[in-house]
Amino acid sequence: MSSHTPALRGGPWSARLSPRRAAQLGGAAAAAGLLVLGVVEGAAAAGLGMLALVVALAAFRHPYVLGPLVAVLLPVEVPLKAAVAGGALGYAARLVTRRQELRLRPAHWTFALFVAWVALSTLNPGPDSLQLRDLLFWGALAFVFHAVTTHLEGRRERRLLLAGLAVATLTEASFALFQYVDRWSDRFSRLNGAIVFPLPEGTLDHANVLAQFLVLATFALLALALADSRFVRRAGVLVVGASSLALVVTFSRASWIAFVAAAAVYLLHRRSRTPLLIAGGLGAGASAVLALTGAGAIGARISSLFTAPVSGFADFRLELAERAARSAADHPLIGSGRFEEVGIYAGRLDLALHPHNLFLGLAVFFGIPAALAFGALVVVAVKASWDGVRNRTGSERLAAVGALAFLVALLVNGLFEYPFFSPSVKTLIVVGLAAVVPRLVSDGNPS
Repeated sequence: MSSHTPALRGGPWSARLSPRRAAQLGGAAAAAGLLVLGVVEGAAAAGLGMLALVVALAAFRHPYVLGPLVAVLLPVEVPLKAAVAGGALGYAARLVTRRQELRLRPAHWTFALFVAWVALSTLNPGPDSLQLRDLLFWGALAFVFHAVTTHLEGRRERRLLLAGLAVATLTEASFALFQYVDRWSDRFSRLNGAIVFPLPEGTLDHANVLAQFLVLATFALLALALADSRFVRRAGVLVVGASSLALVVTFSRASWIAFVAAAAVYLLHRRSRTPLLIAGGLGAGASAVLALTGAGAIGARISSLFTAPVSGFADFRLELAERAARSAADHPLIGSGRFEEVGIYAGRLDLALHPHNLFLGLAVFFGIPAALAFGALVVVAVKASWDGVRNRTGSERLAAVGALAFLVALLVNGLFEYPFFSPSVKTLIVVGLAAVVPRLVSDGNPS
């Protein structure tokens, strides 16, 4: 008997099955699975399965493309979910085979703690199927977060992510502007502009969700583009101009306030002060003219910033906050899993499915520890950004200012809205946190 026979029959799996053969078998199994999926669920389901498979392979072979692939799909919710799921599986497989890449920094541990508490919150009395899907999505986003923070190392990777964000932002901005113009003749306002209808919704099916997306995408883009070459800066400013114009026509006062607060952060950078003050002066002047003359729905909406509280709008928001705080206090550890509160808004009954506040929403749905864990992640990000503002120079300092501006946009907008109600905005926040704060995983050294 040949001396090679025992090795062939009894050797380890890796000796009997070559990587090429394993890839062929895996491809055949995936093709068979997609075929079965197409027969059972239809062509659309098979297409989503194919998308998930492609993103999984890309994340396994080239993990730096996971962020850009997810970013470019932000406007389309169902394909986005498929891409996030597939990318998470592919990247998880890569970490299993290349354990040296599994470097966990404080931000990763904090994110993992948040996801762990989301898992515990599935024990609360809320709807189990919805909570399970939310948990799976947050778990997949944790892998996306790790991939972006770990593999966003050079200019090429950053530009790819910037391109993905730019395409998604331009898509939403263009659609919003088209809807604004298309519905021009049907638009009306009531209660001094506090109510405007119809509103642009983009692909996200709600004006407030669209506004949150635009304001956060704007400052994520600025953080990446302004620290790059002159051509990239100019291209980024053009995209930001389009998204800012679209943000205006969403009529979202909360996102307008968040935009102004985040833009003010750029005053910390000396070279940004003059153009920012000029642009801010022009914008303030135009807003004052529109408000004082009552020119159209936008002018009425601007003036409603000062007149709306007398109509009871602020009272309704405060009432929601009080109810959310009571709900969180009643279920402090794992939350209640749901929020369905009815109140009087604009003189009529209104159903709120989430608290209009970031951290109150997290406490209600997942428990107070989950809100604290996400708050800790934001604190780590703010500290890293502020350290960069103080200690860096040139383009690195501008990048840190941009990171801080993005975080201010998130926090100020979070005072008025709950952004995690939308999978697209949820993914944008996770990718944005990972992209604009590279110091989160740099051990304090310049990235």
